[in-house]
Formats: sequence, C-alpha cells, structure tokens
Amino acid sequence: MGHLSSVLGKLNRFRETSNFMILFLSFSNILSNGMNIVSGLFVARWVLPETLGAFNTFTLIAGYLVYVQLGVNMSFGREFPLNIGKGNKLLANQYAAGSQFWALLLSGTVAFFSLFGIIFHLLKGNYEASLGFLIIAVSSFESFYITQYLKVLYRSNRDFNKLSIINICGAFAMFISVVFVYYWGFYGLCLRVLFGALIQFWLAYKWRPTRVKPSFDKAVLKHLLMVGGPMFLVSTVITLWPLLQRTITLQFGGTTYLGLFAIPAVVFSSMATLSSAVSSVIYPTMSLAWGNGETVKQLFQKSLRPLAINSIIFAVAIPVGWFFLPQLIEVAMPNYSAAAEASKWMLIVGFVSSFNVWIDIYNVVNRQFFKLTAVCCGIIAWYIAFFILYNAGGFKLEILPQSVLFGYLALIICHLIFVYRHSGYTIDSLK
Repeated sequence: MGHLSSVLGKLNRFRETSNFMILFLSFSNILSNGMNIVSGLFVARWVLPETLGAFNTFTLIAGYLVYVQLGVNMSFGREFPLNIGKGNKLLANQYAAGSQFWALLLSGTVAFFSLFGIIFHLLKGNYEASLGFLIIAVSSFESFYITQYLKVLYRSNRDFNKLSIINICGAFAMFISVVFVYYWGFYGLCLRVLFGALIQFWLAYKWRPTRVKPSFDKAVLKHLLMVGGPMFLVSTVITLWPLLQRTITLQFGGTTYLGLFAIPAVVFSSMATLSSAVSSVIYPTMSLAWGNGETVKQLFQKSLRPLAINSIIFAVAIPVGWFFLPQLIEVAMPNYSAAAEASKWMLIVGFVSSFNVWIDIYNVVNRQFFKLTAVCCGIIAWYIAFFILYNAGGFKLEILPQSVLFGYLALIICHLIFVYRHSGYTIDSLK
C-alpha cells in the first residue's frame, strides 16, 4: 500500500512538471490535428467543391479581419505573463482587462456589420449567404476573444494542462459534428463552426484562471498598442512567407503542382504540432523568467530540454515517415503520388523548423527589428536556394521543401547570433 502511495505521489508531482505539460500539450495537439484531418476527409467526401468553396469564402474574410487587432492582443501574450513573473499582478490584471475590452470591441464591431449582411440576405431569401455572415461574426469572436484573450490567460503548468483539455474537447466537438455536414451540407458546415466555438468558449471561460471585467484604459491600450504594433508588423511579414511559397509554386508549376503541394503542406502541418506545443510553453516560460531578471542566455537554455524531447520524437518519426509515407500516398491518394518525394523532404523541414521556437525570444525581450532582420534573411535564403536548385535541374516539386530548408537554417543561425551577442543582458540592462 505504501509503495502504491509512493508511485501515485510521484505521478502527481510529474503532472505538475514542464515535461509533463509539454508531452500532454503535444499529445493534445497531435490528437486534435488527427481528428481535424479525418473530419476534413469526411467533409471532402460529402460536400461538393463549389459548396465548400462558397463556405470557405466567408471563413477567408474572417481570416483577413484578424489583422484589425493591430497587435494589441499579441502584446498581451507577452505583457501578461511577464508582469506576473515580475510580481506585478495588479498591472497584469489591468492588461487583461484592457485586452478583454479590445477583443470584445472588435468582436462586437464585426458582429454589428455582419448583422447588416445577415438581414440583407435574409430579406432576399439567400439563407446560405445570411448564415455565411453569421459565420464571419462567430469566427471573429473565436479568434479575437477565445484564442487571443481567454486562452492567453492559461500560463502555469496546471493551466496549460487545462488548455490541452480545452483544445481536445474543441477538436472532438468539430469531429463529431461532421455528421451535420452529411445531413445538411453547407448549413452543416456552419453548424460545425458554431458548435466548436460554443464548446471552446464555455470551457475556456469557465476555467479561466484570471477573472477580471473588461475595462477601457487609455494608458493600458496605448502601451499594448505600442508594444504590439512592431510585433504585428513583423508577424505580417512572417505570414507572407507561406503565401510566397504558394505563389511561386503556381508561377513555375501551374495549378497542378499547386494542388500537389497540398500533401507536403499537410505533412509539415502535422510535424508542426509538436513545435507549436513546445512554443506555447516556452514563450510564457521565457516571459516569466525575463520578468524575474534572468538573462537572454538563461531564456535560451530554457528551450533546450523541450527541444531535446522534440528531437527524440522526430528521430523516430522521420525514418518511419520516410519509408512509409510514399506507400501511404500511393495507396490512399494515388492521384497525389507525384508529391511523395516532396513530402519526404518536408519531414526534414518539420524537424529543422522546430528550432525556430527561438524566434519567441525577440518578443520576450521586445527586439522586433532583430526579429524582422532574421525573418527577412530566412526569406532571402529560401528565394536564392530555390533559384539555384531550379537552374540546376528545372522545376520539381521537391525543390520547394529543399529551398525552404535553407530558409529555416538561415533563420535559426540569425537567432543563435542574437542570443550570443546579447547573452548577458537582462530586462534592466537591455533598454
């Protein structure tokens, strides 16, 4: 009995560690991503391309609306854990109240204008378009308030474990609600978004560790905007990279190669779930440490153990994927067999890109110029590598991930140079 109690005690202590948190968050991301992929296959089987395209038009509009947050919610992700780490809980709560006000303001504004679209199309009898405008409002609320505010509040080990459960429940809600698509097509797609957002909102709001009321504070919002503005501009440049990759694929390979590249993109997305889990833990951990007066070198060192765990997983996943992935594509998706070689290379890209979690250091220490420089170096290295490979052997699908690999290597080298040159700086000395 005593031995069992000892084992249970060790398990409970392990549940409170960062290693368990990373493993659980990685597991939740992999499980969520798996359910999303499977449900996506069902959607593609039951819905015609033109119907799915009509629905995606509205989600695309919602995607562009995310940019109107202007970096306020982005800087909240830095300032909130940083001030908790510094012991300034009152100030952290003020930032939470201001960020919540901003998120609700943006969500409410989008909902207000979406209402005109809903009413207009209802009067015309176009119920699909009317529901589409509702989806714009719901998707914006999910992005502004649930993702960029509520989920940012989860910052301790125990909170991250709850966040993992929220993500799993949200993915499971989307998975089981795929039956709506089978019965109601376009309307079922809309119901899935509503159902998934409702589940995530209910859990994230119910378990939120910080409970403050939204508050308009001009000084707080100005600070968040000043800190988040440069982050926002740099992030805009970062989001251009995948867009440029798709553009260059279309330019040199045409629509066929653009369609084929969807398979390597899915492979990269699957590999990125692990890196995303590590980043979502490392970022607030670094912010807390930076607020406590630790150096840039110490921030960097906090990423090494999680990345080591990540590398062990990749060491198993890459050889297995390299051997079985082409066979899987040949059997399950024979029309995409030409993408097999590029998909294998994307496994390597997924591993190298996992070290790009170091990019979070720039946000923590608020050095956006260096982040912008690193990203631009990565894009330039990718662009040069692409044309070297293209001139050497013509256009092949596999030169896309191969050139992206060079881009990530250049990006990571820039991170290491920054850490080396600023290793001894703290929050008080790095002004």
